[in-house]
Amino acid sequence: KAQFKAEEKWGKYAGSLLVLGKIYFEQQLLDSALLVLHEALAVGRRVGNLRLAANTEEGMARIYMAKREYPQAMQHYRSFANWCLVDGVPKAKVETCLQMVQIYTRTIEPDSIRRYLRLGQSFAKGHNFPVLQYKLNQLAGIGWNNWGRPDSALYYYNKSLALLEQFPGEGKETNVYLNIAHVFLDNHNPKR
Repeated sequence: KAQFKAEEKWGKYAGSLLVLGKIYFEQQLLDSALLVLHEALAVGRRVGNLRLAANTEEGMARIYMAKREYPQAMQHYRSFANWCLVDGVPKAKVETCLQMVQIYTRTIEPDSIRRYLRLGQSFAKGHNFPVLQYKLNQLAGIGWNNWGRPDSALYYYNKSLALLEQFPGEGKETNVYLNIAHVFLDNHNPKR
């Protein structure tokens, strides 16, 4: 870090700050991680490295999530998502949609949840990411059940089961069946 700064290699300097922030995060030194990531973000923006700035925003969002500071996490995830959904690789786009759904679930914003679920499912289908489709369908099922739409929840859980038939032995069917059981319990149908 010090060498890149002394040599004014700002892109590499910001990249080293990003790595240092990840190390601090792994050690649960969240405030230290945020400190270096804020600097990395400023440098990344200043030198016009949008990818580095976006990845730094995503790292900052994860830290704010760990700190349960959801408005700040949302702000940084939105910035990352804006970049990733345009310039990111397909798998990153789907994973970003998954992250956005999880954040909006915590802030209880059904319209935003549905938007990112649809967008993520579109990317996942278009690029044949069945495991990510499974995860999106699970989140959709949970959401629809929470919104009082058991028929839609069951639809997405059944889509999950169909995807899992392509990958026998994964053991994820148990989670789907537990979620289906919750739908019936939540709707006063314990026998089913």
